[in-house]
Amino acid sequence: MKNDEERFLGAVVASGLAGLLAAALSYVALGLGGIASVIIGIVVAAMIWFGLWYFWRNQDEMATKGAVVAPEPAPVSAATPVVTQATVTPVAAEAAAAEAAVDDAPVAPVIEPAPEPVAEPAPAPEPKAEVAEVAEGAGERPEALDGPRGGKADNLKEIKGVGPKMEELCNSLGFYHFDQIAGWSPQEVAWVDQNLTGFKGRVTRDDWVAQAQLLARGEATEFSKKVGKGGVY
Repeated sequence: MKNDEERFLGAVVASGLAGLLAAALSYVALGLGGIASVIIGIVVAAMIWFGLWYFWRNQDEMATKGAVVAPEPAPVSAATPVVTQATVTPVAAEAAAAEAAVDDAPVAPVIEPAPEPVAEPAPAPEPKAEVAEVAEGAGERPEALDGPRGGKADNLKEIKGVGPKMEELCNSLGFYHFDQIAGWSPQEVAWVDQNLTGFKGRVTRDDWVAQAQLLARGEATEFSKKVGKGGVY
């Protein structure tokens, strides 16, 4: 009887572990969902438990064939210990003393954690405007024109770094000619760099002033030659 109980418990433990392993492999390796993995684990555990139990039962039947099984002796019940007042009293006294010691123990103060700093949201990027917006306090604004001289503007796209959109932006700020750009001072360059919405810093980065000085004198640059041949814009 004891062997049967031990084997039964062993089969339960072994099949349970196998079921857990099968469920974990189904969830991790096969990528199945939680419910499907649990069902697979239960099926595997049941199959292994039944197989082990069936194997052990057959072994027992084969071992006991033709043999006389001796009857098991009746279990002798142990005498119930008599609890006397003398044994109960010290235990109760010790329990009361332990409870009093717990009540008298100092309670450690609860330290609340400091609140975490809240990060401020990043400012939204500036939208590209069709018409240039003037930023105050950055350099000195160059002299601007209400329109091109003689009604005809220079092709500012011959300056490297000035495309069709940039040319429209320069015109909206009152810059139409090479000689205007060629005469900009460092303070004026700083102002234009700051006010080229969406293209800030392009005047300095592409050296517009040096290019415009050559073009204003009627000289050509390598880039202006490419623009003149077409196919650049």
